[in-house]
Amino acid sequence: MFSNPPPPFPPIFLSNSPGMAWINGTPDPPPPPKTGGGCCRCTSRLWLIVFNIFFVLLGAGLMTVGYLLRFESALFETYILDIMTSAKVDGVDLKSVFQSVSIVIMLLGFIVMVFGAMGIIGGCCQVKMLLTVYALVMLKIIIIEVVAVILLLVFRDKIDSKIKGALQTTLDTYEGWNSTEPVTIGWNFVFSKLDCCGIDDYTDIANNNTDWNAQTTFGGSAVTLTAPIFCCDIDGTYPSATLPSSADCAVSPNSTSSNYMNGCYDAFEDYILDYRVVLYVAGGLIFLCEILNIVTAVAVRQDVARDEKDKRKHKRKLQAFKRKSNKIGNY
Repeated sequence: MFSNPPPPFPPIFLSNSPGMAWINGTPDPPPPPKTGGGCCRCTSRLWLIVFNIFFVLLGAGLMTVGYLLRFESALFETYILDIMTSAKVDGVDLKSVFQSVSIVIMLLGFIVMVFGAMGIIGGCCQVKMLLTVYALVMLKIIIIEVVAVILLLVFRDKIDSKIKGALQTTLDTYEGWNSTEPVTIGWNFVFSKLDCCGIDDYTDIANNNTDWNAQTTFGGSAVTLTAPIFCCDIDGTYPSATLPSSADCAVSPNSTSSNYMNGCYDAFEDYILDYRVVLYVAGGLIFLCEILNIVTAVAVRQDVARDEKDKRKHKRKLQAFKRKSNKIGNY
């Protein structure tokens, strides 16, 4: 009937399974899994990288501060260092403790740098092991911070007592307004800087100090002091402070002319608390960032684990597809 009969149709094999259809002899392998994540994953990775760059910079800063505290003590007031040398806690002077702490700060800075680098590499290269370690360490840091705050609040009185006891040993050697003894110079600096007197008040000197020369000559007159001259309400800071013209503010001190009832311990706390809003906001933001770091590290890790699982599943599908292809090709 036909002068040129049509060519025979090639075999058609159909399968309901995705990736298992052969049409006109052309194989259709299973599609590769989708990887890389969406917007949330990219945002999580970006957060990890940016925040941990800050962590690396913080670690470098801590190492620098520790170095300066340990090897560049000339940057600090000699008066303060003299007090710290004389102040002892359980037989150890505070200056030695201060220098030991500086080494700890340098070591802490190095650890923070390594930790930050771990977060950057984990977020950038999506290394599952690094992300796991990072999240666990960050969780431990948060637990340590919470425990430290609780202990500080619970043992606040004991901590205050220890510090005040150490400071009292130095105040017991206080000699007076015209002394050149290093510890006395240090306390005169503190009295004039913080507008305070003694640790809790002037009695820490008047009642406990046998070295203090209460009977002295000031302004050409012999006087008996009730509180130190530098506890008066004076202008400036030692050694450039302007001394009062008479010793009345120290002989018969009152709240107008003298700071004799203002303890230096509380004054120092008030000085720190002047920045409490900044400290609270900074502390809250750091805590929030640490929580976000854990969440983002776990999220990225889960995405990486899901990608690996999908890749393994796709590999198995490809192997099954090849086996079926070989069987069909034998027909």
